[in-house]
Amino acid sequence: MKRTLFSILFLLVSIISGAQIKNVKLFEFEANVGFLVDGKYGYNKVIPGPVANCEFRFNIPSSPFDASLQLGVGTFFREKNGHRDKFWYNPSIITFADYNFRNWNTASIFLGAGIGGTRTTWSYIPELQKNNSSELVDSAHLLLCPRFGVEIIDHIRLTAEYNFSFDRFFNCFELTLGVVFGGGKK
Repeated sequence: MKRTLFSILFLLVSIISGAQIKNVKLFEFEANVGFLVDGKYGYNKVIPGPVANCEFRFNIPSSPFDASLQLGVGTFFREKNGHRDKFWYNPSIITFADYNFRNWNTASIFLGAGIGGTRTTWSYIPELQKNNSSELVDSAHLLLCPRFGVEIIDHIRLTAEYNFSFDRFFNCFELTLGVVFGGGKK
């Protein structure tokens, strides 16, 4: 009985895995732009800011997996008591591994995870200060980044990514639209 179940499971995994593989070019480059936003964390209002990334991707031959290196910059704002604090992520460097569900000819859903780091600069005005001069706080953060998205016609990518740091004050969500150069079928 166990041998039969194992054989059926092995056959199903082989069929499903084989259906995912699509012969694609080895290397591709992506440039994307979008917005970055975070939670309030004691502030009255959060205002999304711009984000821009470039990503170098290696598609593993005969596999639905790819590996990539993403370099990015971004900013967002939080508002409290009439003044606005600005948060910069410059730069962030993240390595990703993605699994591509290549079920359609014109679209491919992907799911991935990344690990990396960022240098965060936070510009704020202390509440007790009367002259409205801002102070800067610099910090470095380790990031864990789950993401998912869809690639359309092998050259357009819509990606949702959450950058999780161990200081939740600096966690953020980004949504980007990118153009892929060099991607697609062989």
